Amino acid sequence: GGNVYYSDWYFIDGSAVSPVDTVGEFKNGVFIPKSYSPTFGNNGFNLKFDQVGVGSPSSSTIGADSSGSSRHFISTAGTDAVASDCALPDSPENNFCNMNPLSKQTYIFDEGNLKLSRASGTAQSAAVGTFSVKSGKWYWEVRLVSGQSNYPRIGIFNTELGNNHIETAYPAYDNAVGARVWGSGANGGTNKLFGDSNAEAAFGSYDDGDVVQFALDMDNLKMYLGKGDTWYTNSSTTTDKANISDSSANAAFDAATNLDIVAGNSFTPLIFGNANADVWIANFGQDSTFAGGIDAGSGSDANGIGDFKYAPPTGFLALCSANLEDSTIGPNSTTQSDDYFNIILYDGDGATTQDITGVGFQPDWTWIKEVSSTSGHVLADSNRGYDKYLTSNENVDESNGVLNSVLSNGFRTTNSGATNEDGESYVAWNWLANGGTATATISESGNNPAAVVQANPTAGFSIVTYTGTGGTGTIAHGLGALPNMIIIKNRDRDINWLVYHRNLSATNAYLHLELSNVEATNNAFFSNSGHSTTTFSIGNSNHTNADGEALVAYCFADIEGYSKFGTYTANGVDDGSFVHLGFRPSFVMLKNTSNNTNGGNWVMMDDTRLGDDVGAINPILSHITANTNAAEFDSASYPLADFLSNGFKLRLGGTGSGVARNVNNAAGNIYIYMAFASSPFKYANAF
Repeated sequence: GGNVYYSDWYFIDGSAVSPVDTVGEFKNGVFIPKSYSPTFGNNGFNLKFDQVGVGSPSSSTIGADSSGSSRHFISTAGTDAVASDCALPDSPENNFCNMNPLSKQTYIFDEGNLKLSRASGTAQSAAVGTFSVKSGKWYWEVRLVSGQSNYPRIGIFNTELGNNHIETAYPAYDNAVGARVWGSGANGGTNKLFGDSNAEAAFGSYDDGDVVQFALDMDNLKMYLGKGDTWYTNSSTTTDKANISDSSANAAFDAATNLDIVAGNSFTPLIFGNANADVWIANFGQDSTFAGGIDAGSGSDANGIGDFKYAPPTGFLALCSANLEDSTIGPNSTTQSDDYFNIILYDGDGATTQDITGVGFQPDWTWIKEVSSTSGHVLADSNRGYDKYLTSNENVDESNGVLNSVLSNGFRTTNSGATNEDGESYVAWNWLANGGTATATISESGNNPAAVVQANPTAGFSIVTYTGTGGTGTIAHGLGALPNMIIIKNRDRDINWLVYHRNLSATNAYLHLELSNVEATNNAFFSNSGHSTTTFSIGNSNHTNADGEALVAYCFADIEGYSKFGTYTANGVDDGSFVHLGFRPSFVMLKNTSNNTNGGNWVMMDDTRLGDDVGAINPILSHITANTNAAEFDSASYPLADFLSNGFKLRLGGTGSGVARNVNNAAGNIYIYMAFASSPFKYANAF
C-alpha cells in the first residue's frame, strides 16, 4: 500500500536465489531490473501489473500472473484508479520528474507525487519539481482539476535563488529575479505572467479541467505556453506550434522581456496555490489521462519517451533521467566523483608514521580532523608540501610536524595527536587538483603577485600559492570558469582566514573560516572589482596580499552533477528547507552568514560518519565544526539533515539550541554552502 509504484514482483517457490543473481543488476552504479526466466516451483508467480482490467483472476487484470502458471490475483480497486495507475513508464531504469514533497508546504501529495491538493482556507503554498535543468529543451503538462477562481499559478522556479523563495508567501516569487509564475487574473479572468508589476503579460484564459503546456528552451532562454495544443505569444495571439522550436520565433516569454531565465542557472517546474482550495495534476510523461481524469493522449518526445496528452513541440523532450545529459563526472563517464573527491576514516596507532591509504588517487588537498577528541583541524596540500599544514580553527601561520608526506593513494602521518594518536578516530576529506604538478607559474607584474597554480578545471578546483605585493591585484586561478568560492590564508603570520562565496551580498564581502562571524565587506580583502573566469581579485590587506609574504588560495567552481556552491534561507522549523543540488551529496559544509548569536559555526556533514543511528544514513546526526577543535558532535536528538538523490533537506530548526542555530536558525537567516557529490542525479538513488 501507500503512495508508491510496484513493478515486476517475483515469488520463487523451492529455490534459494538472490536479487543480484536473478531479477536485478547494477548498471552505471544503479540497481535495476533485468530479464529473468526462473523455475517458479509449485506456488511461484510473477506480477508485472501491466494490465488494466479488474475483477476475478485472469490474464487480463492488474493481478495477472506472467509466470505462465496462471496463478492470477484478484484485483479489487476501483476501475478508473487501476486503469490510470497501471503500467506507468516511470521505472528504476528511467525516472521521470515529479513534484517534490519536501517543498510541499500545505499541499497534500498523491498519485506518485503528481497530484497536489489543498483544503479551502489553507495558507499560500508552493511545490517545485524534482528535476532542475540549465540546458536543453523540455516539455511537460499540468492540468488544473479545480480552483481556477482562487488564483492558482503555475510556472518555473530558479533553483539558484534558494528554497526561501518557495517557502515564503507570494509575492516574494515575482519580486525575486528568476522566479516567475503564471496564474489567473482578477476575478478568475485572463491569465497573466505575474512579474514585478503583478501582470506583465497576458496569456489566455484557462479553466478547471484545462491542460496547460510548457515548453522550456534553456538553450535560447525562452518559455512557450500552450493550452489544449494551442500555443501563445506574449501578445495573447496564437503562434504556430512548428515555430516554437525556432529560436528566432516570437516566444511567449523570454529573457529579453520579462521571464528572467538566467543563463547558467537551473530551473524546475513550479506550482503555486493561493489561500484557497486548488487541485493540480502534473504530467512529465507518466500519464496522459492525469490519473484517469481525461481520455488518454498519444504524445511522446523525439526519443519515443513519454505518455503525453499532446505531442511535444519538435526538439522538446520529457523531463526524465534517460533524457538528461551525462555529466562530465559520473557513472557513465570515464571518471567518477570519487576520482576527484573522497572521504576516508581511519584509526590512529601512535606509531612514528602510519600510511593512510584508500583515497583512490594521490590527493592534492587533504583536510583531517580527529573525530573522537579535540585536536585541531589539519589542512595540507601538494603545492606547499604535505609536511606543512594550516589549521582551520585558528588564525596561526603555517606549521609542520603532523604529516610526513603524500602517497600515491593517500598520505603518511607522523605520531602527532592531530593525525595519529593511538586509539583515536579520524576523518580525512581529500581533493584532487593536478597530481602535485603545477599547471601554471606566474611572475610578479605590478601589484599582481607571482604565483604557482595547480588547477583541475574538470573538477572545478585549484590551489594557488603566491607571494604578496601589498597592492590591489589579480591572480590567475586556472578554473576556466567564474570562481564560486575562494578560501585564502596568509602562511607567514597569525592572521585571519578569509572566505569569498558567490552568494555573499557583494564581491568584496567575506567570512572568516576560523570564526563564527557574519559576513562583512572590505575592499582591502577582496577587491570590489570582482572575479572573472580567469582571475580572482585581491586587495592590499595582509590577509590576502601582504608584501613579500607567502599565501595560499583554494578556489572552486560549480561542476554540473559533481559540486555546487549556493545559498538557502532558514525557516526555523524541523521541517527545514530543501536545497536542490542536482546530485546526491557526499559532503556538505554550510555557514550562517547573517546571524551568529550562539551559533554561526561552519558545519561539516558527510555520508561516512553516520552518527549513532547505526544502519541508517538519514537523517545525518553527526557533524564537525570547521572553526572549532571540538570532537564530532553526534546525537539522535539532533537530526541535522537528510542526504537525498538531488540535494539535502534540513531536519533541525529553531533557536532552542546552538546546533539548530548552526543549520536552520529563525526564518530569514541566510546560509551559504559548499557541496560535493556521491553521484549525479541522473544515476543517483536516494539513501
